[in-house]
Amino acid sequence: MDVRVTASIASLCPSFDVLAMAIELWLEVEAERSDRPEWRFESAQPPDDHPFARLSFRGTVKSDIPLGVGLGSSAAARVAALRLEGLH
Repeated sequence: MDVRVTASIASLCPSFDVLAMAIELWLEVEAERSDRPEWRFESAQPPDDHPFARLSFRGTVKSDIPLGVGLGSSAAARVAALRLEGLH
């Protein structure tokens, strides 16, 4: 299964987290079901409690979204994990 999620900027003007804008940075996941989680990250290594850690998949995560700078890297990872689980 392939999943692709865009980065976003959510703190626009005085609206803070009410308005957001997608930008041209992507998180891409290639995964298949597995008995246990097994992930390879081609970009920055996320913290141990990343959203993919609890999924019974193995695969590759490639992200152009920098971690910790407010471009939605955590949200993109959560959306991708939900998609893999079939919840979206």
